[in-house]
Amino acid sequence: MGQQLRGVSAQARNPSVRWGRFILNVLWLIAIFGLLVIGAFKHRGTPLMIDDAFSFGVQLATFHHLAPGPVVEWAVLASALFSIRWVALEVRAVLGERMEVRPIDNASGCSVDTHPLDAAFREYLTLPRLYQLTTIPGDPEPEHLVEVLSVPSASGWRGLAAAAFVYAFPRRAFIVSASLRKQGHEPRYGVAVQVRRLPGPATELETQWSTSFERALQRGAYAAVAHILPQTRACRHAPWSEWRRRLLPVSLFRDYQRAKKMVAERRFDEALYLYHQALLKDANNIDLRYDMGQLYERLGLYPDALHIYLNLVDQLSPFNSRPHRPHVQSKRDSLVIWYRYVIVLALGAPLARELL
Repeated sequence: MGQQLRGVSAQARNPSVRWGRFILNVLWLIAIFGLLVIGAFKHRGTPLMIDDAFSFGVQLATFHHLAPGPVVEWAVLASALFSIRWVALEVRAVLGERMEVRPIDNASGCSVDTHPLDAAFREYLTLPRLYQLTTIPGDPEPEHLVEVLSVPSASGWRGLAAAAFVYAFPRRAFIVSASLRKQGHEPRYGVAVQVRRLPGPATELETQWSTSFERALQRGAYAAVAHILPQTRACRHAPWSEWRRRLLPVSLFRDYQRAKKMVAERRFDEALYLYHQALLKDANNIDLRYDMGQLYERLGLYPDALHIYLNLVDQLSPFNSRPHRPHVQSKRDSLVIWYRYVIVLALGAPLARELL
């Protein structure tokens, strides 16, 4: 598989780094709140401010050898806000709950009405329906800790607390932006897509080119989803359960989505070709092969469907004791595949005609 992404960070390539930082941030938060609880419990019955409880907790933990001053208390508060934000972003990213889609930028040099293209781009992002995509407009959420202090003084401590809360618990984990491009030779129309997983830097995806801006935006949307999907829990659903925390090929995801669309439009021959193309990149995907068997049944190609179901039954059978059987994992119930196998096998005359 060739290089499909440019500027992919080491964190994205090695998820264990992100998990390590996640655990460190959680332990740091536990330590801070533990000191707060210790200080408050020691002076229970006495009203205390948060900084006083933290100071008493540090003194008790260090056997009165250390008494933090205001500078240390503010530094610890800032680090706690940053850690809470980091943990919240990681949880939101794994759940795949929130995404911000920025308005399309026109860098093609052509006079283009971007409003319908922007609507189409958002629609293409929601077409896979592999996870719930919530598009929210660009808002003044603070991106950096110092922006919390830029609250107008007229807002008082309530405004500062609200800004700190918004910073610590952001409403989106991914930011997707697209920019139109144009070149002097065919295909002329392209779109450059950036995906940013907060709080990290943006990842520049491979520029997608096609015969029109709308088709290029469709390819760009599929590239963005293929980049985001393995990082979320939606990757547990068929047929992508084997691609979690891996680099999902954009062409594989695009061929599968186009095949499903062709089936919905009853363009079965084109769908069959796209399924073949997808299986060239993921030959052991049980769900893709089962969908192809279903398509063979709809086309009346029962021997081909029987061949696919037979291979799947042989692969999923608990009595198969071949030592070199490849490890497979599928969310699809194996009894359903057995059922389809028996149905096709029992067709009788239609199956015999196709075989002859």
